[in-house]
Amino acid sequence: RTLLANERTLMAYVRLAITMVIAGVSIIHFAMEKWFETIGFLCVPVGIAAGFFGWRRYQRMDLEIREIRNRSRKRK
Repeated sequence: RTLLANERTLMAYVRLAITMVIAGVSIIHFAMEKWFETIGFLCVPVGIAAGFFGWRRYQRMDLEIREIRNRSRKRK
């Protein structure tokens, strides 16, 4: 269950990243005012950063989960 929860969290980060990038590009394309276009330009790097953060968090948690499982198997 723990591995699945970790994967589910990764998918949430990926969903967020894709949504932010698409929203940013759409806002930039359809913006009529400069401040609205600025928001679009901010959404794109935030989406990319969220994707990298989610991937890094997934890898770190996966490593910890596997270490805990290996330790518990050695005890048995």
